[in-house]
Amino acid sequence: MLFERVCEYLISKETINEVIEKADIISVIRDYVSLRKRGTNYIGLCPFHNEKTPSFTVSPDKNIWHCFGCNEGGNVLRFITKVENFSFIEAIQYLANRVGVTIEIDASKSYDKKSPILETVNKSAKFYHSLILKEEAKNAYNYLLNRGFSDEHIKHFQIGYAPRSANSLLMFLKNSGAAIDSLISAGLVIKRENGDYIDRFRDRITFPICNSFGDVIAFGARIIPGADESKQAKYINSPENDIYHKGKILYGLHLTKDHIKKGKTALIVEGYMDFLSCYISGIVNVVATLGTAMTIEQARLIKRYADNAVIGYDSDAAGVNAALRAGEILYNLNVDVNIVEFSKKDPDEVIRSEGIESLTNQIVNAIPFTMFKIDKTVAKYNLQVAENVSKAVDEIVVFLDSINDALKTQPIIKQVSDKLKISEESVYSKLRQFRYFKKTGGKDSSKNVKQPTKDKYVKAQEIIIRIISQDCLKRKEVSQELPPEYFVDENMRKIYSIICNNEGSSTSIIEMLDDELLKNRYVSILINDMKEEVNGFWDNVKVLKNFEYEQKRINIEESIKHAQEDNNLEELDNLLKELNNLRLRRVSSTFKQDEESSRNNND
Repeated sequence: MLFERVCEYLISKETINEVIEKADIISVIRDYVSLRKRGTNYIGLCPFHNEKTPSFTVSPDKNIWHCFGCNEGGNVLRFITKVENFSFIEAIQYLANRVGVTIEIDASKSYDKKSPILETVNKSAKFYHSLILKEEAKNAYNYLLNRGFSDEHIKHFQIGYAPRSANSLLMFLKNSGAAIDSLISAGLVIKRENGDYIDRFRDRITFPICNSFGDVIAFGARIIPGADESKQAKYINSPENDIYHKGKILYGLHLTKDHIKKGKTALIVEGYMDFLSCYISGIVNVVATLGTAMTIEQARLIKRYADNAVIGYDSDAAGVNAALRAGEILYNLNVDVNIVEFSKKDPDEVIRSEGIESLTNQIVNAIPFTMFKIDKTVAKYNLQVAENVSKAVDEIVVFLDSINDALKTQPIIKQVSDKLKISEESVYSKLRQFRYFKKTGGKDSSKNVKQPTKDKYVKAQEIIIRIISQDCLKRKEVSQELPPEYFVDENMRKIYSIICNNEGSSTSIIEMLDDELLKNRYVSILINDMKEEVNGFWDNVKVLKNFEYEQKRINIEESIKHAQEDNNLEELDNLLKELNNLRLRRVSSTFKQDEESSRNNND
């Protein structure tokens, strides 16, 4: 199991449990999810799937979370692992730093399968950086100087040079002991048709991409100016792998997150050069999305550090459309969004052509996202034609429908009304019509169908598991009274067995479950308080003990029905005798169980 392997090789169970117990689950999750209190729990919109109605629940008393929409769940460690795409070790280290627990990891032992890749990529970054001042990198170095970079900047950002030769990095890494598998996994080499390997990056300036800890996890690489761009891409990036997921990384965040958090505002740009130009010019609350398509994971990262976002994408059509998409994602995360319309193509060009003061002024005068959205939508239509006004409203209504906070729609509708010189009621009417047809227009309505009530045996299993997770005395007692075989569901049987064979808390038991489905099932049981528990714990034990009888009775009665239909009198007689014997055994067993239940409930 994951938990046990980590404990055995790297970190003690006691240390892991200490980190989990000390971490305030509400405080941790609030960095990613807007939570509001409901009873003893907190609810919010799930960070792992798109939803408009909150189904994400956090229980501070039980120190767990669960989403009833996507069925994900776990403890605070599992949340951080999932939301940050951390390895187990990274998540433990992150939480330990947060709560002030010192963790000593035996570096001579390796558990985390990402470590060899991470080590290889960081060695590569040092190799590339060591070459930037060499004679063979003269053109690359001069380009950086002409773009305003000093030697100090080059060192600070670990900018490097990938040599022209086909296998310089490959030979360097092999000589340093790196396995070819880690080079392939990291995307640093490419396999040719003849079976040979060559470096992915050749004769390019390299820009390391780092995770939140500052470890290099990938590279962006630019061709040397003057090279023929018709024969090769201007920029190429590392492929995604175990440690690098482009949509979950913000370029430069490891350098700027403290500045962003302090000022509560992030400037979001597209690429490396936009970021670097801003940073060396003194704008240090900046990040780059490494392309135009912002993801929900990147938006949540921004939300973690900033209440306000200024989107500074390129001023071309692709950049405007991307800014609209990014703005909508951030807006629905309750980030206050403004969008810059640059006088030049991008912020880097503004700085080089007009200076940093001009860029600063353009950022200060950024347009509120909702106004930008309305303006860009309306600009596509000739409003002198009456039907185009209706088309413009129809397009804006789609955006209004996507807003998960009803209070936000009112001021936007007023803006639309003022812009198009139409009544607010006409916009509301369009919105109501859109939602009605969306609801009744053949969409999957299965989510609205009430699920059938769980039978008493499944409920009894859940109640027993929930109670023994919190009551160690009952855990010990029931393990002697109720063998795992009485649990009719295989997954429930596995969970029950692990609980009975361990003395840990429910949060530590989560980590002992080696299957994601088991974890999610267990957490959903823990977080769901059921009224049926008033029936008494031992009554539910009795229900499970009676299950075998019920199953056999149902099967025999079904066979009796078929025997009657077939007029098979001999088979019918045998089945009736079997049913009678089963009932006699039930009477004897029930008497014994009643004695046990009375004794246990009175203890």
